[in-house]
Amino acid sequence: ENMENLAWLADGEGSIYWYNKRWYNFTGTTLEEMKGWGWQKAHHPDHVDRVIDFVKDAWHKNEAFELTFPLLGADGEYKWFLTRAYPIADEQGKPRNQKETSKRRWRLWNSCRPEDHF
Repeated sequence: ENMENLAWLADGEGSIYWYNKRWYNFTGTTLEEMKGWGWQKAHHPDHVDRVIDFVKDAWHKNEAFELTFPLLGADGEYKWFLTRAYPIADEQGKPRNQKETSKRRWRLWNSCRPEDHF
């Protein structure tokens, strides 16, 4: 809960069941809104399909990944993040869940409004 990154946990099918407090503070959302695949609502519409395709592919490969994308903050502004995810396997090596953290990337602009930069 006290880590500086946004973080989540997902099951082996990619359904997210836990976010840390920082995620909720940044996005202004609740678990009810975000659980499962609800996280798509926090992604910029110009990037969400790319993120979904990438994540689904990564889940099936059961490999760690990195990805960058803009997330919608509670302030209504999109900000770029670097995300890293690591699979957690069971005793047979099958994906049990993914542990992910998003660390805010340095912004290239003072304001990352989609109409200005996306």
